[in-house]
Amino acid sequence: MKRIFLTLFLVSLCLLLSAEIYHYQGFEETSSDTWNYSANPLPNRLIYWGMVNTTIGSASAYDGDWYWAGWDLDNIPSSLTFDNVLLPEGYSYALSFYYYTAGLNPVTEYSRYAISLDGGISWLPWVQLLPDSNAWILENVDLPESASQVMLKVEALQDGIAKFSHWDHFLLERTPIEPTPPVVYDLNATQRMDGSGLVDIAYSLFDANGDICNVSLALADGIDADYSYNPDPANLSGDIGEGITLGTDKAIIWNALAEGITFDGSQYRLKVIADDGTNPQVATPLINPAGGTFYSPIEVSISCATSNAEIRYTTDGSEPGPSSTLYIQHQSRSAAPQPSKPKRSVRIGSPARLL
Repeated sequence: MKRIFLTLFLVSLCLLLSAEIYHYQGFEETSSDTWNYSANPLPNRLIYWGMVNTTIGSASAYDGDWYWAGWDLDNIPSSLTFDNVLLPEGYSYALSFYYYTAGLNPVTEYSRYAISLDGGISWLPWVQLLPDSNAWILENVDLPESASQVMLKVEALQDGIAKFSHWDHFLLERTPIEPTPPVVYDLNATQRMDGSGLVDIAYSLFDANGDICNVSLALADGIDADYSYNPDPANLSGDIGEGITLGTDKAIIWNALAEGITFDGSQYRLKVIADDGTNPQVATPLINPAGGTFYSPIEVSISCATSNAEIRYTTDGSEPGPSSTLYIQHQSRSAAPQPSKPKRSVRIGSPARLL
């Protein structure tokens, strides 16, 4: 008999996330042009360095009526530096712009850009653009998740009336990061040996969305035991409870002796739990009948206590994903279900052993 495996994937319904314009510069001098810049040298129409709304070479504006033109620059390095912009947490960021070049000598001339992530203190290496695109070309830059600010500089060096470097449509976009659980890491617990019984717990806390968290503590008596004991909040101090900000070197002090019970085992484990309030855990699905081998068709039903949870599955033992088949309640399947654990929102760090 052919055996069919049923694997589950649970996912909470979430909002569709889309990019939004954070800053823009199209040289149209409208309220949309919020990403300010400075030019070096200052605009000079004698060499066509500045905003224009006419055709220079074979180029006209990529978008709107105006663009920034660089033509016959007399071998003077000419740049636009866009203002430093703060990047609030909870988003991923990307910048883009269009450029148009013609006739540049790739050995002695250039059109290029660089970014700074520290307010202009240092710049990442220059990125060379095509020296002879003869069309508007889009350049995209995905900023690292760790970036908290950004500056952009574009620059051209060229000479001759048959050569030009133009720019238009500078865009800084941001996309809300899909709500993700916080992460507890670098967890360590040490009991003081001075007779006080105090336990020092150190940990670090990160949340991709920048959310502050509620932090709690749980204890397990044994390697395989459940985390079934929660210390009295009155016996805990430090970075514990509500409103805990993100960062490293977080510290909790637990007065274990004040719990009123004797901890005399050697395999206690502590768990720090962080909850940002945006990712409720998905309950384990209930499958009826339970897994086994069946020699006649059966009806398999699956239910989940988590409201609005989706159940997705595969029947070949492969790892399911958001595009896998969606389970519909009361759907009949002939199967020998062997469920794996569902993927779920996890809010805990690695357990630390209490010595």
